[in-house]
Amino acid sequence: MKWEENSRYTFQSDYVGFGYDAAWAVGLMLNKSVEVLKNKVFADGEKRRLENFTYDDSEMGSLFAELLNETDFVGMSGHVRLENGDRIGDMTVVQIQGNEAHLIAVHYGTDGTMEWLSQVVWKGGDIPSDYTAIIRVNEGISLYWYLTMCIVAGIGICLAGFFLGFNIRHKEQRNIKMSSPNLNNLIILGSILIYLCVIIGGLDGNIVSIETFVVMCQVRVWLISTGFVLGFGSMFAKTWRVYRIAALKTPKKMAVTDNHLFLMVAVFLAIDVLVLTLWQIIDPIYVQVIDLYSRETDITNQVIIPYIEQCTSGKIGYWFAVLYVYKGLLLIFGTFLAWETRTIHIPELNDSKLIGICVYNTVVLCIVGVSVSFLITNNTAALFIFTSCIIIFCATLTLVVLFVPKVISVRKHPKGRPVSCVRRSSDLLGSSKENTNTTSEDIQKLQTRIHELETELKGAAQSSSGPQNGKESRKFGVWCGHYVCGCCSSTRSEGAEMQGVDNPDVITESNNI
Repeated sequence: MKWEENSRYTFQSDYVGFGYDAAWAVGLMLNKSVEVLKNKVFADGEKRRLENFTYDDSEMGSLFAELLNETDFVGMSGHVRLENGDRIGDMTVVQIQGNEAHLIAVHYGTDGTMEWLSQVVWKGGDIPSDYTAIIRVNEGISLYWYLTMCIVAGIGICLAGFFLGFNIRHKEQRNIKMSSPNLNNLIILGSILIYLCVIIGGLDGNIVSIETFVVMCQVRVWLISTGFVLGFGSMFAKTWRVYRIAALKTPKKMAVTDNHLFLMVAVFLAIDVLVLTLWQIIDPIYVQVIDLYSRETDITNQVIIPYIEQCTSGKIGYWFAVLYVYKGLLLIFGTFLAWETRTIHIPELNDSKLIGICVYNTVVLCIVGVSVSFLITNNTAALFIFTSCIIIFCATLTLVVLFVPKVISVRKHPKGRPVSCVRRSSDLLGSSKENTNTTSEDIQKLQTRIHELETELKGAAQSSSGPQNGKESRKFGVWCGHYVCGCCSSTRSEGAEMQGVDNPDVITESNNI
């Protein structure tokens, strides 16, 4: 319709049609609301008319919004349909090619179809990416280094197996029997568990699934912790027997069997199992994925984000602190025993010097290993190689230091090297326990005491040289070495041995000189 009074107005805007259609949409919505309001009851229980609408009436406002979304008609600007207050219309795709705009396609919002009218021309002929491609790379342990460490650890396991077979084969040989072969087997078993820790520790997300990796994290902690306790706990138990018998002054005779030593190792192991079990229950280990610094590639819109997978738990620092303190106290205890038994000169029985070497190297390497590990935490491959080298070196050095001398001794003395019943020189002289320094005055006192004992023994031998009513003659002997001196009395018969030494399960101390 054309009104004469409006003929003087001229509309130059391209959006006139959109304004016209908006007014029609509102009108159609209000027209539809009249019928709806006749039957609608509001929250206050009353009906309302269109004339009762106010801008504070949220219920009628919600009703108008719902009816507006149902609007669907063809207007001046095209098809008009609303969805959540927004118009769904047609869109045209235009591309500037050269200096001209070319209509490429039309998208119809009512049915979601696209009509292509011409081809899109891309620069260089390649379709550009409309997003940045992110490539995630696991910076874990490479298969090459994992297999290398497995081979080295496998050689260590073979070495431990050799020593285990040697120990079992020659367990009845005197020198091996005196060194507690059953405890030696536990030391070897602990070393094997530590070698296995290297093999298990290299299994990460590059090799196994994430679920298996979580299990491997838990198994690795158990292997290295229990292996350490079995190895060093057994060494210290052997040293404790020597300390209890030879170094500790007691007024009565005592017996230390292998069962006592097994019980000591079992107590050490029980403490370890208790801590690890509580850790497993209270704060279980899980795998944490850590993204490292991203880096761009030569390809446009492509970024590489390396990441690592680490075994961790909520309070992992506290649990490691408990294990470190416990293992440290165990090493201090073993060092004390090795120091107190250093003057017991029976190589087959006393490994205190060898144990001291093992403890020293282990402590130094562990301190270096823990310190460096904190610096290379985010370099999984370097951390695995470094820690594996330290673990393999410590385990191998312990086996070599403890068992190579035994192998050499058996080769030189297949039937066993002669040993004597010995006591500390401080017992003979009645001196204090702290008097362990070798001085010329101590040596002179020992020589004087030995001369007196020899004189007494000669007189006793002459007085007992007559008939003994069928009894076997008794022979006396004195053995003395550097700061270890004692007297042995035995009834000599063929094959007689020192009391308590040839029996691997019972070693006793004689208080009679």
